[in-house]
Amino acid sequence: MNSVQFVGGDQKRILSASDDSTIQLSDCDTCQQMDALRDRAARLVDAAARGARPRAVGQCFTQFYTGEQPVDCRELHRDEVFAVVTHPAPDDAPFPSEGLDDWARSACDGGPFRAYRGISYDDDPDYYAWWTAPSYTEWDMGQREVVCVITPVGSTSRSGSARRP
Repeated sequence: MNSVQFVGGDQKRILSASDDSTIQLSDCDTCQQMDALRDRAARLVDAAARGARPRAVGQCFTQFYTGEQPVDCRELHRDEVFAVVTHPAPDDAPFPSEGLDDWARSACDGGPFRAYRGISYDDDPDYYAWWTAPSYTEWDMGQREVVCVITPVGSTSRSGSARRP
């Protein structure tokens, strides 16, 4: 194949030509307006970038949301991953528009928090827990991991791990 042309109209198609003088007209199920394609590409790239972010328990970050590189816990940091939990929904389940946040809260604030800090979330005056759940696009791509994060009360930077034996 040495030439491809998109053919617009009601039935979006692709016209291709090959060195052997073959010309083929094929239906294009994914053809859309350029703005829609750019929007979709941006969402997929954004989801891939978030998915590539390190998600290791005990990983410390300079700031989780900025996408900065992880740092050694001995250096100044604020946020720290204390658990990564997987939502039990099957891969073909629709995005849970309601309930995902409640599930993440109970999954993060329960056993994983106690295992990491050594005390119950409700009894910890030094840290608060929050989480980041998959976006609609990430969920659609099969991502089910919820990352549980702790931040010191007052959001001050600190050095050293918040983990307790």
